[in-house]
Amino acid sequence: MPKLDLYGREVKPGDPVIWDRAIVCGQCYFCAVKQQPNLCRSRWVYGIHKGCSEPPHLNGCYADHILLTRDTKLISLADMPDVDPASLVSAGCSGATSASAVELADIQVGDNVLIQGAGPLGLYLVAYARARGANNVIVVEGVKVRMELAERLGANVVLHFSNTTVEERKEAVMDATYGIGVDVGFEAVGKPEPVLEGIDLVRRGGAYLSVGTAVPMGTIPVDLYHQIVFKHLRLQGAWTNDTRHIHQALSAVRRHPDVFADMITHRFTLDQANDALDSMAQRKAIKAAIVF
Repeated sequence: MPKLDLYGREVKPGDPVIWDRAIVCGQCYFCAVKQQPNLCRSRWVYGIHKGCSEPPHLNGCYADHILLTRDTKLISLADMPDVDPASLVSAGCSGATSASAVELADIQVGDNVLIQGAGPLGLYLVAYARARGANNVIVVEGVKVRMELAERLGANVVLHFSNTTVEERKEAVMDATYGIGVDVGFEAVGKPEPVLEGIDLVRRGGAYLSVGTAVPMGTIPVDLYHQIVFKHLRLQGAWTNDTRHIHQALSAVRRHPDVFADMITHRFTLDQANDALDSMAQRKAIKAAIVF
């Protein structure tokens, strides 16, 4: 029986594909009742929860072959022949997680949006916010090439983190929003400290989402009354994604193929995998890809 992708298209030998990196049970409370499979207690992820020492050994990440389980969700990329394959690397991870966060934020046409950080997560957030009709998309970033990519995706206010103070950034945000503050703010840095600045830039009744903090990074002091309750603020975490968000990420890449191709600032061969990791750890690369 031929293998079909999510659209019912036959996947033929040699066809490029992308797959949902997570496998869920489909039967638990979160999967079946709440329709939140990203919260499934049995969820496991290729390349994270199974190492190469476990049978069948080809479990993903830094290898030229991978064995996918029967219940893996596939999307054929045969209809995207002109898109740089490296630009799709982040669609199933950063792109999908950002799509989930934007869905949770429920950005409306005309909203003002703050995005702290313009790495892969932040750049996708810019693209989605614009696609949803945001009025001002305000980005805080400290690396010039990331700031330029954010502008190409539609950010109309880009603040250099290292060249501005907290007070100056607040003044710029309030000037852009007539003194009200943004409707939605996103942390896409991966550290807790920006959250304190971010929630103070969100208007009363607005929402602030932490997207980038994927591993434990410590705690921060929050004034529960003044910063959350009195402001009627919705403080939201955004944890990974559902399969539908991969589809949304692919759509973003289709709309901006050149920008997402340029987001891959470093390319490595398989035997340079450690160099690729170093380029990310030292923040030399926005996104590094291993290509064959």
